[in-house]
Amino acid sequence: FSNDDLLTAWRAAAAVAAAPRHLRLLDLGAGVGSVGLATLARLPPCATLTLVEAQPISVPLCRATLARNALGGRCRVVHADLRELPGPHLDGRADADALARGGYDLIPGSPPFLPLAKAPPSAHTQKAHCRSEYRGSVVDYCAAAARLLRPRTGRFVFVLAAQDARAAAAPAAAGLA
Repeated sequence: FSNDDLLTAWRAAAAVAAAPRHLRLLDLGAGVGSVGLATLARLPPCATLTLVEAQPISVPLCRATLARNALGGRCRVVHADLRELPGPHLDGRADADALARGGYDLIPGSPPFLPLAKAPPSAHTQKAHCRSEYRGSVVDYCAAAARLLRPRTGRFVFVLAAQDARAAAAPAAAGLA
């Protein structure tokens, strides 16, 4: 994880600090869960977290983190690609209904921010997918968040390089303010 993850989590928790109800969090492209779990740690014990991750290497690491920290009752991991949420590939799975309904109160995240054409190659696949846009860009990330947020009151907080014009354009294109 990085300072970006911790600062995103702090800002995300602040965005819903005054919410009087149970909070449902969703971490898209969760990796090992650093952004979602750091956000959850700053919220009341009634908050829950769904972590969505596509990389086969990261899913068991995220689940191990939840188990080691006794968070299984508040968190669940869904092995899926955020670009396909909600989707028919989840049919028959316990998480399919919740993801299809959307209605998440808060989606914090740190999407990959390097287009493949500009990304130096990494020999470590897990790091490569965290930094480079192998499974979509910030445009895809914002589109998924827009589909899954609670209408009108849901909050989406993400970090991206300020010099990247997509950081401002992608939320607006997805209908987010």
